[in-house]
Amino acid sequence: MKFVCFTLLAIALFLSQEAMAFNIAIVAPKVGNAERFGNELIEGAQIAVDMINENGGLLGDKLNLIAVDDRCED
Repeated sequence: MKFVCFTLLAIALFLSQEAMAFNIAIVAPKVGNAERFGNELIEGAQIAVDMINENGGLLGDKLNLIAVDDRCED
């Protein structure tokens, strides 16, 4: 999981060098049998993003978390 987060963060850094905010996407189930796990994952990621933003952001820019529902489908 950490590898995925760091990979997304690295991609965001390279693609948006001049942006005022970095978008971080998380794909997790929000409905279905795995809804509980998806909600926990999204809440944990939001807490991390909030902590980073409270401490000055990433390289001085704020982070935005975008949660995408995969519905636990292929």
